[in-house]
Amino acid sequence: MSDNSLSLQPSKNEPCKIMKAYRVLIFIILVITALAAICLFFPKKGVKIGNAELHFPSIEDVLVGDLTNLA
Repeated sequence: MSDNSLSLQPSKNEPCKIMKAYRVLIFIILVITALAAICLFFPKKGVKIGNAELHFPSIEDVLVGDLTNLA
């Protein structure tokens, strides 16, 4: 294979970037925070865009859920 752009190995000029655990944790916390913010500010009746209607669950729905469907 003569094309180095397809290689999974880092080139000698570039340092190897390793995923650090704290960066993964920060990313997960940011994603959960962003989804919680959407839960708080999204209208309960949803948003109608053209013929489509978008609904987002409330925080109560996410944390508690519907326990009646588990049985």
